[in-house]
Amino acid sequence: MPRINAATLAEHQVLQRQAIINAAVDVLAGGEATTLDVGIVSRHAGLARTSLYQYFDSLAGLVASVVIHACGARRKALSDIPGDGEPAVAEYVSRALSFALSDVGRAERALTRGDLPAPCREQLLELRADARRPLIRLLADRGHAEPAIESEIFDAALEAAADMVIRGCPRESTERALGTLLIHR
Repeated sequence: MPRINAATLAEHQVLQRQAIINAAVDVLAGGEATTLDVGIVSRHAGLARTSLYQYFDSLAGLVASVVIHACGARRKALSDIPGDGEPAVAEYVSRALSFALSDVGRAERALTRGDLPAPCREQLLELRADARRPLIRLLADRGHAEPAIESEIFDAALEAAADMVIRGCPRESTERALGTLLIHR
């Protein structure tokens, strides 16, 4: 019988679910996979493969939970940007790149490139669009004509910029170049 490391069984289950989600993020961030595999995730979580199903009813349920976790982290990282104008845009760019380079950001990118079940893909795209709202507001305040479209283009450029930094391109230069996409109209 597994050892319970919480005051209650309910707390233990919450902690185990989060540990499994964290293991899935580690797998995706480490480049081990672009889709999740129960065997790999359970190994990273230190659980038997069948034990994973005590916490998630299916692989799709785990993927959906990872999507929600990643997009929640993105939204948290990119909300409450102080100020306005160019300094606020620069802050957004810096935070966005920091998130993209984090393990959760890397996992999110792996998910977008992987073969997701249709409901998970739709949810991921919806949650990412929701996370772009602060950027859309910043761009609209700066008088950009198509802030929603520009925010999507920025997201694609952000992914490329993160990949460049991971491959060794200097972060400061990459961040500066990324910022010019939003600061100039």
